[in-house]
Amino acid sequence: MIGIADIDLIQGNTAVVRFTFEELLTTGLTPLNLNRFNAIRLNVKKEPLVDSPILLALALNAGLQIVGDDSNILEITFTRPFMDIDSVTLFYDILFVDGVLFDTLLGNKINLTRVVTI
Repeated sequence: MIGIADIDLIQGNTAVVRFTFEELLTTGLTPLNLNRFNAIRLNVKKEPLVDSPILLALALNAGLQIVGDDSNILEITFTRPFMDIDSVTLFYDILFVDGVLFDTLLGNKINLTRVVTI
């Protein structure tokens, strides 16, 4: 995994999170065009283990969008997230597939703030 970033969500509220990707070349930082990947997928799990069951999977055009003038921003839309989850911390990773190779470029924790309606 190359990057680590926490995501803070309010349980049940729709939220949009954006990550900007750049690559370090010998000439400095340059936008990483995400359209070069065959697939991008975000997996959410209760534990940060490889074999943990996936609670939520988002993919391009299904919760994930590539945006920005340089196509280097990944927009993640959580629609009423995790209403039936009793955990306050979940874990995610974002997989990028380039041909037959894949890599996890970003991941870490999702911190859920629970809301009680009375």
